[in-house]
Amino acid sequence: MLSVLFALFVSAAHAEDTASQVVCLDATRLQKINAQFKVIINTDPQGVPAVPALDPCDDQGIAYKLYQAIMFLEDLPALTIRPDAYDLNMMTELPYKFFADHVETIVFELADSNACSDGNAAAFVRRGEGKVMHICPASSASDLLYMATILIHESRHVDGFPHQLCDHGRWAGVMFRGCDPSYEFKGAYGIETEFNIRLARTETIAPEMREGARGLAVATFLENFNQGPFGVRKGLITQRADGDIGFFDGQITESLFKLPHPNDVVVMRANLTTVYGLSDGSVKSYLNSTFNVETGGLYAKTFRDLAPETRQDMRDVLYVKSASCFLTAKHLRCDDGPKTSEIDLLTIRPIRLVQIADYLAIQDVDGYIYTINPASFGTPAFAESAFTRAAAPLNTLSLVTWEKTAKIGIDNNGVVRHYGVTGQPGEPIPALAGTQYTKLIGPTWWSAHLADF
Repeated sequence: MLSVLFALFVSAAHAEDTASQVVCLDATRLQKINAQFKVIINTDPQGVPAVPALDPCDDQGIAYKLYQAIMFLEDLPALTIRPDAYDLNMMTELPYKFFADHVETIVFELADSNACSDGNAAAFVRRGEGKVMHICPASSASDLLYMATILIHESRHVDGFPHQLCDHGRWAGVMFRGCDPSYEFKGAYGIETEFNIRLARTETIAPEMREGARGLAVATFLENFNQGPFGVRKGLITQRADGDIGFFDGQITESLFKLPHPNDVVVMRANLTTVYGLSDGSVKSYLNSTFNVETGGLYAKTFRDLAPETRQDMRDVLYVKSASCFLTAKHLRCDDGPKTSEIDLLTIRPIRLVQIADYLAIQDVDGYIYTINPASFGTPAFAESAFTRAAAPLNTLSLVTWEKTAKIGIDNNGVVRHYGVTGQPGEPIPALAGTQYTKLIGPTWWSAHLADF
């Protein structure tokens, strides 16, 4: 019989940010959890377990993170419930009770089993299996808030709420069912979003946790509902030469915020505009000038840990597939989970990173593009000599696909234009005329109303 899987896919935006001080889990509480839930650790044919036995002081272990998240749910105070368009009262009981009422068995899965095999799923449940939740190895990258969100999300699937294929966002056009039809559907993404909105609205929750929950809710609103709520619409993030960051929906442009420093690097993470501060090592995700959340996660931590002189020399940051790549004037570093690949650039004179289909590319100061397959990350094949030089220069500062083959780009004079299939420049875009631009990001989705809650 065909198994129907409901899975939550892990996001780089919510990956682990290591705490400076390890707190060992309380032994009495661990015993209580083990008495209430049946925990199964699957093994491979050689008898190797999917996860090591729980070390209550190993805060990087997946078992530690799961137990810690269960304790977190149990310790939550009464959350603020403010019925409105953002809180549809999907969860009518306390978060821990909701989880405990829906889950009786927790299974740690192997990396190659079921929905875990592609490396994207954090957890899943099977229709018809009852109150059983499966935890994938990818969830080991989760921080406390995201692991707790996983537990709430998957609990909703036990009620039978499925996902559907996405019509936008990073899962669009792929086989993953990573979206709900709408927020009003009240599915797994709906209830996790409401959970995070309630966390963000509860004043007794730690400020950093509230901000993290707010950012997670906004990212889900933007990416995981096919019927976009609250006026969410498609567009491009624009960067002007004066540091103004805006949103262009194909008709009008709106100013979102001003870069703290003109040389800061702007990227897109989980549909939120993210700014890497070259001078202070900050990594903040923005919706607009009033919404800027310090971003946790492994990739943000990697950037913060760079030497100040390395950060100041940064040219670009790019997320390609599951990796995060940092480009400086003489160096390229890509982190893909546990794999780190580094190249000293001796001949390429980089100005920016480009993603072309599934390939990573560097644009040289002369306009030529050098591409490499990300499959070479972590192998000897990831070397400067393995980059392939394009036949002709790409005479644009930035180029994005708007609709299928229709492209929008910035020419070398900072003018935003339509571009043809083969990359030839066309007419300037009237709504963006008279201003010099340096970068376009997208397509993406945005709404000012998402800062209201």
